[in-house]
Amino acid sequence: MDPRFETGNCAELFADENARAEEHIEKGDLSEAARILVNIVEQDPRNWRAFNNMGLISWNRKAWEDAYSMFGKAASLKPDFGDALINLFDAAIKLRRALEILPTLDKALFCDPSLEEVKIIADSIREQGEDIYLSERALTIGVYNPK
Repeated sequence: MDPRFETGNCAELFADENARAEEHIEKGDLSEAARILVNIVEQDPRNWRAFNNMGLISWNRKAWEDAYSMFGKAASLKPDFGDALINLFDAAIKLRRALEILPTLDKALFCDPSLEEVKIIADSIREQGEDIYLSERALTIGVYNPK
């Protein structure tokens, strides 16, 4: 086995590739970004950063369910990955599934209590309940209605 894989930090093995994919996402070249990311997860199926980036591609393509799934996968692989948690919240707002992500947010806060923005999000969901979909952030994001 390659000794780099024994460190438990496999995501860093693909830091350059993830960065290239992120550059392609920023430029709007989603196909090239997707190609890079698929290559990463074929080699490292636990690469949380790649799954978050796949979620960004899905978000840009307005594939809300896929984005939610990819952000959720990233958060499940690295429970304290703040970017994925915030992206998951945005996707949950879009799909009216905010209450469903509370266990994921709670797990993240258990792993890292210093995730202040995640704490604010979790508290907001608890305090506002269904009214979270009327918040300024929700109104900015918009709620997907497939009807």
